Amino acid sequence: MKKEKSKKEKQEYKIHETQDWIYALKLAFIIFIVVVYYHYVRRDIFLPFFSETDVNFLYLANKGVSITAIVMIAISTIIGPLTEFFPSFGKKIRYRKEIGIVGFYLAIPHIIISFLFLPWKFDITWFQNHQTSVTWGALAFIIFIIITIFSNKHHLISFGYKKWKLIQRLVYIGMLFTASHIIALGKVAGWKRWWANPSATHYLPPGTLITIIVIGFAFLLRFIVLLKNKKYLLKKYFI
Repeated sequence: MKKEKSKKEKQEYKIHETQDWIYALKLAFIIFIVVVYYHYVRRDIFLPFFSETDVNFLYLANKGVSITAIVMIAISTIIGPLTEFFPSFGKKIRYRKEIGIVGFYLAIPHIIISFLFLPWKFDITWFQNHQTSVTWGALAFIIFIIITIFSNKHHLISFGYKKWKLIQRLVYIGMLFTASHIIALGKVAGWKRWWANPSATHYLPPGTLITIIVIGFAFLLRFIVLLKNKKYLLKKYFI
């Protein structure tokens, strides 16, 4: 009887896990499509596949993959804190691990495409001139590798919740390094140009600026929750 129950529980767990991965993949696909089309619209192209254009699709797809990757990772950190203010988000907590991992895996094609498939944009000279940015990006990627490796249940049990959670919190350092990677690319100049003349891109800000805002929102939300919990502990034990 116990064996049958255990077998049934394992089957249910696998079904739920599959559903979680499907949810994360769907979310990533939607974000990717929106981001790529967004960049076409910024270039005054509203029907990219039905009109002649000089814009390189792979270049924009690479932008889409990179932005989707970090937005997915940021979303995985945002879901938890949002439940503090909107309890309905509690239903989404089950997806955050898969969302974060899918975000990490999307960073891989971004690296491959940048290094191998866009030589007209990212040649050896470009990498030599952007060593700082590449370094920040590499450090972020290493951190996300560590988080992904230790994200499973086996490491949670072996390390204990506190140590395991500490490793997962490295995601904030990874996001900080990602933001540094973007800024070191010299994107701030582009943000200033957009601010000076937003109508040139239909008032749509650069994708990298939106990415920085999403990262900033993740940090802000975590800070607010920490502040809220600190006040709660002060009231509980000292007031």
